[in-house]
Amino acid sequence: MLVNFIYYKMAVMCRYSSVLLAVICLQLAVKSGLSYTAAVVEFAPTQSDHGPADTLLDNARRYIDIIKTAATHNANIVVFPECGLTTIKIPVVRQDIFPFLIELPEVGTNPCDLVDSHQVLQLLSCAAKHNAIYVVVNLSELAHCSVGETDCPPDGSFFYNTNIAFNKSGHIVARYRKTNLFIEPEFSVMKIPDYSWFDTDFGVRFGIFTCFDILFKEPTATLLREQNITDFVYPTAWFSELPFYSAISVQAGWAYANDVNLLAAGYNNPKNKNTGSGIYEGRDGEAVAHMSRDTTT
Repeated sequence: MLVNFIYYKMAVMCRYSSVLLAVICLQLAVKSGLSYTAAVVEFAPTQSDHGPADTLLDNARRYIDIIKTAATHNANIVVFPECGLTTIKIPVVRQDIFPFLIELPEVGTNPCDLVDSHQVLQLLSCAAKHNAIYVVVNLSELAHCSVGETDCPPDGSFFYNTNIAFNKSGHIVARYRKTNLFIEPEFSVMKIPDYSWFDTDFGVRFGIFTCFDILFKEPTATLLREQNITDFVYPTAWFSELPFYSAISVQAGWAYANDVNLLAAGYNNPKNKNTGSGIYEGRDGEAVAHMSRDTTT
């Protein structure tokens, strides 16, 4: 597979953080001859002094600037990292986490068109719509349950580490709840792994998974073998460890082993070992990858 790519370090375009925007033309399959342009964002979120609501809104507004920039470079899809809206400093005490949570409408809903949508969802949905681009983000989800139901917590709420995808018209076209948590006691997991994917108007079906999932059989094995998915979006807040667990080596190895295209967007906080993003083309190897030494916010 031949690849042409443009690589941008967006220090100038986005003043608030050191952001990686990699724009690359990916050939989906030798037989199909199709291609698309994808952007992955390594993002250093800010934490507002005014509380969780402002943290979410501040980072969402920064996302919008990046979405606009990706669209000007004709990207079809842009992927943001795990914890990019909330930061990784999410409380583990249940009563303290509620302000970080977002209740999601049903898949198929367009938050941009609904006045009662959560403001963060509305901003991102409208950004996808106004820029005609697919957008993948990670957030902390609130899902209500009935007390007395099996496994329903006493406060009637499940919390999930969740990815959602917006299409070019701003509709939510997919929701994925992380299956394999990494020291995240505040979140729940589904009894059955949450298998999630979405189809695009440029002929690609994307599977979705998150961070620590990459080391486990499910959900990816089912997406690979039963759905025959060859392209994946992967928000992550990876903690790199020597010698074999650096973010980009794990990403590249997984894409190579499964011979699939992987769009990996990483959380940026190198002092905490969080960095590493890239776009990988299966057995054709790394198209572009990035790890940074410094966080600039």
